[in-house]
Amino acid sequence: MKKLLLFFFVLNSVTSLLFSQEKKDSVAQLESILIKGYESNAKARFVPASISVISQKDIQKLSSFSLLPAFNSVSGVRMEERSPGSYRLSVRGSLLRSPFGVRNVKIYLDDFILTDAGGNTYINLLDVNSVGKTEIIKGPSGSLYGAGTGGSVLFSSPTYFEGRSNDTSSFNVALSGGSFGSFNEKVSYQHQSKNFSAKLTQTHNQSESYREQSRLRKDNLQYHFKSSSGKNMFTEGIVLLSDL
Repeated sequence: MKKLLLFFFVLNSVTSLLFSQEKKDSVAQLESILIKGYESNAKARFVPASISVISQKDIQKLSSFSLLPAFNSVSGVRMEERSPGSYRLSVRGSLLRSPFGVRNVKIYLDDFILTDAGGNTYINLLDVNSVGKTEIIKGPSGSLYGAGTGGSVLFSSPTYFEGRSNDTSSFNVALSGGSFGSFNEKVSYQHQSKNFSAKLTQTHNQSESYREQSRLRKDNLQYHFKSSSGKNMFTEGIVLLSDL
């Protein structure tokens, strides 16, 4: 009887081992995420910091009127909009020191700094349609970019021809609306060649809101260009006009 039980135990073990070897690996191979806002371009898994990336598709998918839904989808980050166009941003509790506006968080648009010398940033100057990929560096790692106890945020302008070197142009028009008289309009033109790229974006955003004190009207015009005059030399500029 003992020999029979031992035989069934060995047979069961061998059968389980054979079946377990036939199972396919269900782990999906993810694409690499390239981080630009940390000293130099690097893959996210090699960066010794807590960094979150919000893609342009995520921003547009959640809202075409405000950055708030996209930022609030990131752990450790909270954005508030007390009235339309009036933002407060907290990264890991930094909002405790900034009861009004955005403070203690260093913010960049491409290679240009948006935070003033006093540590304040006026995110309401930007339009959600003029923002592409966003990188958020949380905590003390953001101090690489200046005094900011909360962290750093890098806004990148939307790009449609990344990686292409031939002459390419595009023209885009977008309209959206909603309740309380909400209306959003965007017109953009982008051109890219081997040594020059430029993008012009005009947006209009308005809302009657649910109360008169929260009525909003914002017009935004943004022009960004980049010219290459050599292998390691380029000129980059940005013009941002906002009427809020």
